Parts: sequence; C-alpha cells; structure tokens
Amino acid sequence: MCRTIFFLALLLLSAGGLYAQDEASFQVPDYGSINDMTTDHNSAFYYPKLLKRYRDNDSTISPREFRMLYYGYSLQQEYNPFTGFTIEDEELRAIFSKDALAPADLQNIVTHSKKYLESFPFDLKKLNMVYIASKELGDSLTAHIYLDKVRNIALTILSTGDGLSKETAFHVISLPDEYAMIKMLGYDYNGNQLLSGNDCSYLGIKDNSDNIAGLYFNAKPVFNSIPQAMK
Repeated sequence: MCRTIFFLALLLLSAGGLYAQDEASFQVPDYGSINDMTTDHNSAFYYPKLLKRYRDNDSTISPREFRMLYYGYSLQQEYNPFTGFTIEDEELRAIFSKDALAPADLQNIVTHSKKYLESFPFDLKKLNMVYIASKELGDSLTAHIYLDKVRNIALTILSTGDGLSKETAFHVISLPDEYAMIKMLGYDYNGNQLLSGNDCSYLGIKDNSDNIAGLYFNAKPVFNSIPQAMK
C-alpha cells in the first residue's frame, strides 16, 4: 500500500455543499452554555457520561451531542491543545518514511493512533488514520466506527461557519484540526498562515477550482490556553 493514501483519502465532504450554507444557520459555540450543560449531573449532556459513550463507540450519539463532546472537551481539566505538537511518535514517522506500507505497518498505525487518541480523543488526523489503516486491513467494523467519528466531528466544525471570513470562521479546539479540515475539504495548505485577531488565524490554500485563497479558523480554546501552557 502506498503511504500517500493517508494524506489523499481525507476528502469526505463536498465543498460545494458547504459554501451553499446560509450564514444564519451557523452555530457558533457558546462555551458558557456548553459548560453549564456538561457539568450538570442531571443533564443528558453531562460530560463524563457523554465521553464514555463516545469512547465505547456508541453509534447513537446525536449531532448536538457531538457538539457538546467536541467543544466541551476544551473545558475539561485534561484538555491540552498542544498535544499534537508535544507528543512525538518516532515509530509512526519511521513507518511513513517508507515508500510502501505492509500489513504490519498498518497495524502499527492503528495501535499508535489509538494510543494518541487516549490523550486527545477528537484529533481528526489520527481518527482518519485509524479509519484508513483499518479499512486497508479488512477490519470493516473498526473502519466504520472511526469513519463515523471523523464525519461527525467534521460536520460539527462545519456547522459553525464557512471559513470565508473572521466572522464566519470554522471553530476548532486544536490547531492540527485546522490543517485536517483543509485536506478534508479537498484543498492543500500553501504554507501561509496569519494571525488575524479575535482568536482567529488565516491559512492560505493552493490554487483551486473554487477560487478560495484561504480559510479562517477560530481557535479560542487554544489561545485561552497559551498563558497556562507558558507557566
């Protein structure tokens, strides 16, 4: 198996459908409200119970519950938005340095990605890696479970905006998810990035048929965590 499939098979959604959205339909996360609902022991969104359902691969989790899971995670004590930059996996890098991947390599990708997801359970890239490697290994059950997670988290992010302006930025809880979303929408990051204020960053993308020069991402939880991370 060619290793590049892990970077080319991320397209799960139609960009055309995304940009047809009405701005009035966007649901910007209200972290105060999310905190109230996920800390209420009597709420259906009580976070420990909701997270357990997610970890147990419950297929009945609703879109609203996925919103609570994804954005609510940034309010948990264990949340560390810099996990993707501080945890290095030498073995995974060695695997992806190969020209072709054997079944044993694919199994190692599943194992190491799942271990990473124990610390950051909503990382789109790692979830996608488990999905693709499991699919290639013929493990259709695991592939289905992780594809469902990837799709629902991506749709959660897409529900917050269209990424075309600071006011309609995609809301994410980690910086790696910004790059994953660009790939999932069928674009390629061109290496240009700017901080644009209001907790937003702008990532440039390569020439494309939609004539979109770049996308805006609002990463408020990440920016709020920077002072704590520097202590």
